[in-house]
Amino acid sequence: SRITLHESRFTNHASRITFHESRITLHESRFTNHESRFTFHESRFTNHVSRITFHELTWRCDLKSHQASSIKHQPSTINHQPSTIKHQPSSTSDHWEGMQSRLEVLRSNLEKDVESSAGKNAEILRARAKTLAKDADKGDQESDCLKVVEFLLAHERYCIELIHVREVYPLKDLTPVPWTPPFVLGIINFRGQILSIVDLKCFFGLPGQEMGEHHRVIILHSEDMEFGILADAIFGVQSVPLTQMQPPLAGTGVEYIRGVTRDRVMILDGMKILSDKNIVVHQEI
Repeated sequence: SRITLHESRFTNHASRITFHESRITLHESRFTNHESRFTFHESRFTNHVSRITFHELTWRCDLKSHQASSIKHQPSTINHQPSTIKHQPSSTSDHWEGMQSRLEVLRSNLEKDVESSAGKNAEILRARAKTLAKDADKGDQESDCLKVVEFLLAHERYCIELIHVREVYPLKDLTPVPWTPPFVLGIINFRGQILSIVDLKCFFGLPGQEMGEHHRVIILHSEDMEFGILADAIFGVQSVPLTQMQPPLAGTGVEYIRGVTRDRVMILDGMKILSDKNIVVHQEI
């Protein structure tokens, strides 16, 4: 029984030893964990130190560049103050005072640049304002003018507003249509569309001419009507000031004339021609 008791005590001590060993192992693992954390914080501290060193180097480089720019832009200041450059202060306070003086020089240079740039910007804005004013005057002048297509009928010059003109087309493949008024010359195939051709010379009682290759067709259009008028020649697009328009003289076809220019060019009323019942023929054969 004593042997059994001692064996049980020995077993108890052995279990206690095992328990203490496990606790020692736990403390070792905790110590290893704390050591790894310390290493991590040490690496972070090293990283912050390297960043501080980098920013310090950047600041020094920027300071040197500002000093170089101030030396380039202020040669007279350097020439009149050789003692300031030769005898640099050794203490920290003197060093900061030197930096402050350099910063003041830079600030004055920047203020001068700003003033000069402000003057240049003001000149640029004045020039732009003058240009815009000229453009506005041109726009007003253009709004007071009529864009017209000038052409020849017999021995007289006519024009019609450009807003009523779709296109100027050469006269070709004209097909006469029987039983139509004399001023209707016929029809043409205009880009797959059949259009009637009207001779205003015959309509206005002007002398006629033989048709040739030099004749052109001015295609007129509106929302409800589209046809072509015959022209002996085309002079191009012109601008007619409204202030130069004069009332037409009495004569044949005066109701279709909007006005007369100083050059005796008669301005036709395109809307009147496109909507007049005497020109637009509605007849069934």
